[in-house]
Amino acid sequence: MAEELFFLKGASGPGKTALLLTLARLATLESGALELNGVSHQNISPEDWRCRVCLSPQTPPPLPGSARNALLAPFDFKAQKKRNSSGRQKAKERLNAMLKSLDLQGLDLELSAHEFSGGEMARLSLARALLCEPEVLLLDEPASQLDNNTTALVIAAIEKFAQNGG
Repeated sequence: MAEELFFLKGASGPGKTALLLTLARLATLESGALELNGVSHQNISPEDWRCRVCLSPQTPPPLPGSARNALLAPFDFKAQKKRNSSGRQKAKERLNAMLKSLDLQGLDLELSAHEFSGGEMARLSLARALLCEPEVLLLDEPASQLDNNTTALVIAAIEKFAQNGG
């Protein structure tokens, strides 16, 4: 299957984030239907959907505990374990390379996620999403808090994900 990138652009306020939240099934679908690979959202549990369709928000909420735990937390969820039993171990193995690709290799992952800057949190959120290897990756302004050099790293990581399918 060919991997595709789509960009949704527009002025502030018309609902781009609301659309992404709905596509990720983090907001209620008021009308219409969603399909993933031809299967209706009504036939896929919200938990399974969120393993397969992952959103990295513009302002990620810091999770409690260490940054390492926040990065690996999705792999403790029942739906993620069902999808891929070796997910957490595989993510641990890929973690350092992922952090390096996003210029985060020097971070102390034992620190609380609350101790990082907005730009670091955005990149950690992206790293977590990429480690999950979703079928669909939704990004809400992934470079909004980043400088030009870091933005280039983020774009390269996203392109690599799209080319490799995860």
